[in-house]
Amino acid sequence: MKTRRVAFGVAEKLEIVQTRQQGLSLSDVGRMYGVHPTMVSKWTSAYERNGIAGLETGLKGRARQFSPKVTAAEQIIQEVVKAEPDAGIGKIHGVLYRQGFLKMARETVRRLLQRHGVEPQTVKLKRRNKPVKIRSFERACPNDLWQTDIMTFMLKGQYRVYLIGFMDDNSRFMVGWGLYRFQKADIVQEVFRAAIEKRGMPKEVLSDNGRQYHSWRGKSKFTDMLTKLGIRHIRSRPYHPQTCGKIESFWRNLYQECLTKVPLATFEEAEAKIGEYIEYYNFKRPHQGIGNLMPSDRYFGVAGQVKQIIAGNTAAVQEAIPTAAGYTPPTYLVGNIGGKELRLVAKDAEVTLISPVTATEEKNNGETNKIVESAGAVGADTIGNKPAADGGQLVQPGGCVAGIVLPVDETGAGGCAASAGGEASGSESHVPVPGETVSEVTGASEPAGNGAGETAQGAQLPKIGSENSAADNPPQCLGTVPQGGR
Repeated sequence: MKTRRVAFGVAEKLEIVQTRQQGLSLSDVGRMYGVHPTMVSKWTSAYERNGIAGLETGLKGRARQFSPKVTAAEQIIQEVVKAEPDAGIGKIHGVLYRQGFLKMARETVRRLLQRHGVEPQTVKLKRRNKPVKIRSFERACPNDLWQTDIMTFMLKGQYRVYLIGFMDDNSRFMVGWGLYRFQKADIVQEVFRAAIEKRGMPKEVLSDNGRQYHSWRGKSKFTDMLTKLGIRHIRSRPYHPQTCGKIESFWRNLYQECLTKVPLATFEEAEAKIGEYIEYYNFKRPHQGIGNLMPSDRYFGVAGQVKQIIAGNTAAVQEAIPTAAGYTPPTYLVGNIGGKELRLVAKDAEVTLISPVTATEEKNNGETNKIVESAGAVGADTIGNKPAADGGQLVQPGGCVAGIVLPVDETGAGGCAASAGGEASGSESHVPVPGETVSEVTGASEPAGNGAGETAQGAQLPKIGSENSAADNPPQCLGTVPQGGR
C-alpha cells in the first residue's frame, strides 16, 4: 500500500520550522507532523536563507515569482498585521485599496495572509428556516438624509453616559455628536444645531421613536424644530433598529475599536477619546459599505478622483520593472472647489498640481492644466517661461493661487491660499463643505471638532464661510501616508 503524499502549505511549513528552531531534534519534529526529517532540515535552511519566500516553492523546487503589485501589497499587509493582529480580510483589503492605493481581489488578500501564517477568521452563520430578506437604502447625495440615534454605556462602572450622534446617510460621515450625562430633548436639539451650523442643512432626518425624538401625543420639540426649519422627519418602525442600521453599525465599531480597547477613567477623557475615534472614522478609516472609500471621500465629493488615482497607481505598480520593493504609497491632496476638481500629488521629491478638465474644456484647450514644482530647487523657477493656462500668468514657487493650497517652507512664509468662502494662511485651509473643499486623500484632513465639557461637537463654531480658528483646521501635511497622526 502506497502512502499518499501530503502537500504542506506555507503556514504549515512555517509552523514546522518554528518548532524545529525551539530546540527539538529533526526526528522528533518529523514524528510530530508526519514529515521526513530531511524535509524538516531543508525547510529550516531555506527559511533561514530567504525567510517566507524560501518556503514558497513549486513542484520542481523553484521559488515562486510574484507580480510587483503583490510584492507591494505584501509590505503593507505586514505593517497592518503587526499593528492589528486581529484584522480580518475585509479590513486589510480596505487598507490596501484606500491607504495603499492598490486594488486587489479579496482572495489574493486571503492567500497573502496565509503566507504569513495568519488564518482569516471564520464567521459562523446561524441556521435559519427562511432566508433573511435584506432591504437596503441609500440617499444619492450628501446631506439628503441624516440618521440620528443615542448610545449609552457605563463609564468606569460608576455612572451612565449618553452619546448623541448624527450621521450622513450617503457617505456615513459623522456630521455631529455630543457626550452627556443625561438624555434630554433639549440636548438633542443642541447637538443638531451645532451640526447644521458646521455642515449645512439636511433635507430629511431619520430617527427612532425615542422620547427625545417623538411624542405619541402631539408633536415633540425635535419634530417641531425640524418643521420650522423645513426638514422632513422620518421615524423608523417600532422595535426595528435595522432601519437606522448605518448609525447602529457605527456604535458597534466605536464600542469594539475604541471603548473596549482604551480604559476610560473620567468623563473628559472619554470625550477626548471618542472625538479622536470619530476623526479617524471620518477621514482615515476605509468603509466597506461604500466600496472601501473613506466617509470624507463621499461627503466632500472627491470619490471619483480617488477611484481614478487608485486605478492609475495600481496599473503603474503592476507594470513596474523590477518588482516594487520598498513600496511607499504616494500622498494626494484632492479637492472640489466651485464644481472643478483639483489634485495635488506629492511623490519622489516632486509636487504636481493637476486640474482635471471636462470633455468640452479638453477639446478647446487640448491638454490638462498641470503645474510641477520640484522640491530639490527651492526658490527656483521650475516652470520656466511657459504660459500658464489661467490668464497667462505663472505660478512662482511660494506664490499663491486662488482656491489652491500649495506647499510652504518650514517657517510657513511665502505660500498662501485664498480659498472661496474663507481665508487661510500657510498650509491651512478653510472648513470644507459639500461642493467646496480641499481634502487630503491619505486621510489626514481637517478633524471633526470635539466639544469641551458637555457642549456638543461643533458648537461655538463660526458659520460656514467665515474665518476659521486654528484648532478646527490643523496644518495639512505632505509626505507619505501618515502613521497614527498627521
